[in-house]
Amino acid sequence: MPRRLKVYTNEMGPLELYLIYADHGVYEKGWYGLQDVSEIVALLPSVTKEVFDNALTGWTKPLVESLGPQPKGLLLKLPEESRECWSRVNCPLHFKACTFLHKGMPWCFGPAGYEDEDQRKLVADLISIWRESVYVLVVNEVG
Repeated sequence: MPRRLKVYTNEMGPLELYLIYADHGVYEKGWYGLQDVSEIVALLPSVTKEVFDNALTGWTKPLVESLGPQPKGLLLKLPEESRECWSRVNCPLHFKACTFLHKGMPWCFGPAGYEDEDQRKLVADLISIWRESVYVLVVNEVG
């Protein structure tokens, strides 16, 4: 199934979604490292596979009700320290736009506050997706 797709809803019109699959509460390979970051996981809406499948066939109300805040609003809920780039001290290219709230955020931005490089990259990917107004949704395969 596509990772990023557009779903047409009756309630909100077309929505762009990015899917992270979870099996028995365990995130899929590639996003597994994000599962240990509780402040991030708390921001991700979660639906069952049945709710998501129903949305694909036209019954979108349960999906829309579970989405929560808009993606750009979720950026404001991230920890304060993650607004700055983790490499700001050593980076020769660091400038005042090296924050995820700035419209000129550079491609190399990595949020501060995450010592694990894999977690930092996953949070940076999530920030980039949210900045594009794409909803990130966890689809629970079982239970």
